Amino acid sequence: MNEPPNMWRIALEVAGYQVAWWSCVLSVRAEAIWVGLTVTVVVFAIHLSYSPNVQGELWAVPVAAGMGFLTDIVATWLGALKFESATLPLLPAPLWIAAMWLAFAMLIVPCFAWLADRPLAAALMGATSGPTAYGAGVALGIVEMPHLWWSVLTLAVLWAIVVPIAIKFVVACTLESMTGEACVAAQPETLCE
Repeated sequence: MNEPPNMWRIALEVAGYQVAWWSCVLSVRAEAIWVGLTVTVVVFAIHLSYSPNVQGELWAVPVAAGMGFLTDIVATWLGALKFESATLPLLPAPLWIAAMWLAFAMLIVPCFAWLADRPLAAALMGATSGPTAYGAGVALGIVEMPHLWWSVLTLAVLWAIVVPIAIKFVVACTLESMTGEACVAAQPETLCE
């Protein structure tokens, strides 16, 4: 039950995340966003083929990605982010951001399940990784942070809220559909086998 995580699976999941992330970045730069979206969906299909709980992750991972996407839409409305590639007025964050959130959400079960019962650690991860990820996006020319300190602070707060919620949600849904019982007493470590 408390076995160590499968390091090969974690390495492959992180590699899949990197493939999806870079395909989104490069497709934005090449003005062929559909390529990044397609690659991310293929990576998700591969991820599901190795999942210990396809049924749970099939819907929980996209819902968590939606949570993140909505968070980035809010960040855009608050003036923390600006996307040149956003094409719809009511959707100020482009769809490739949703694909990046899907890639991140795929990492929750194999890599971050242990954070489900550690909301402060998950919040710290979100508060640091969100601004850092967007800093990389700025350096790559795919997003702007119009007011640097406001952007960093806004992203840190928003991601500190959404990342623990997304992790807890995916882990709870995945464990519940695996065990058929409430996830309150379940051990997230069992997902990392």
